[in-house]
Amino acid sequence: MRKTITAFMDEVVDWFNSKSTVGVTFNSQGLYIADAIGIRRIPKIYILFALAFVFSLSVFIPVIIATYVFFLVVRSTIIYAIVLIISMSILSLYRDKIVTALNKYLIYYASDIVVLWSEVKAISTINKRFDRYFLVTYVNLGYWYVETFNHKIIIINNIEVPESKLDYVKSKFMLKI
Repeated sequence: MRKTITAFMDEVVDWFNSKSTVGVTFNSQGLYIADAIGIRRIPKIYILFALAFVFSLSVFIPVIIATYVFFLVVRSTIIYAIVLIISMSILSLYRDKIVTALNKYLIYYASDIVVLWSEVKAISTINKRFDRYFLVTYVNLGYWYVETFNHKIIIINNIEVPESKLDYVKSKFMLKI
């Protein structure tokens, strides 16, 4: 179960890596991303709906189109397979544009700003290691402790390789923290 959740976290976090944002982690509070303004949090329910929407674009809609053609037009398995392949390839061309638009909506309209970079005094990391011996899984998960100038402490947990991710965010957005 834990390995499935970790793999799911990786996919969601990588989905938000772009020129302007860095996916930090996906945990019980939602998806944390870093951009030029600060650290944002997108609630988990928005991410789950977005994933369901993209999955339906990839799988369900082409199957419905191909099934419609199969039952109403020709009733041939070869035609069914051809229509399914054509509809999946057409939707895959437009899926990237739809996912990009969905990412922009989630980042700029559905997210909450957790902390601005101008308010951050220091960020420290603590590593912990998740071991699983049955399938030999070693995951380096840790925390970011974000301290602000007004002595507010924000803890972002379950970050995979937290030190290198923090170094990457600092170098990408030229932060002097």
